[in-house]
Amino acid sequence: MKKKIFLTVILLRIAFSSYSQSFNAGFLFDPGLTLGTEFMPNSAVNDSVDFKLVKYKFQVTLPVKTKFGLPNLSFKDFSFKKVNAKASQLFVSANFSVHQPSFSSGNNFSKIYTGGLGVIAVSGNVKKNIWLYGGNIYLF
Repeated sequence: MKKKIFLTVILLRIAFSSYSQSFNAGFLFDPGLTLGTEFMPNSAVNDSVDFKLVKYKFQVTLPVKTKFGLPNLSFKDFSFKKVNAKASQLFVSANFSVHQPSFSSGNNFSKIYTGGLGVIAVSGNVKKNIWLYGGNIYLF
């Protein structure tokens, strides 16, 4: 019986490790700067004209306010069941991108500029839940 359980656990481990995804939320709590470019290779519109698109992007994320705490903590009647750790963090996120479409026939479109500004708040405690709040303004 133990061999069957062991074999089942090993097979499940192999199956889930090869198709599993992990969620890493560490990037949420660090400031970050992202620079990048996306390039779409030439795509045929017809026999003599190709379309191409290049996108340049910039994004920055800054933590603004962080709070951690153990409210109502007294060592006199301490119990792990009564401990309620709380944490919250507020972020500001800004992004800007430039899209540059063009045709191989020499017809170039004007560049398309986009930008956004957002506020994200993460709040949670041990006894209740984790809450995510967000708001964005997007312009182009």
